[in-house]
Amino acid sequence: FDHPRQSPRRHRERGDRPPHQARGM
Repeated sequence: FDHPRQSPRRHRERGDRPPHQARGM
């Protein structure tokens, strides 16, 4: 799971998908 709080760097890599959507997956 990509959590923007734990690893903001990964969140930047997936700029096309917001953090709230990543959690839904």
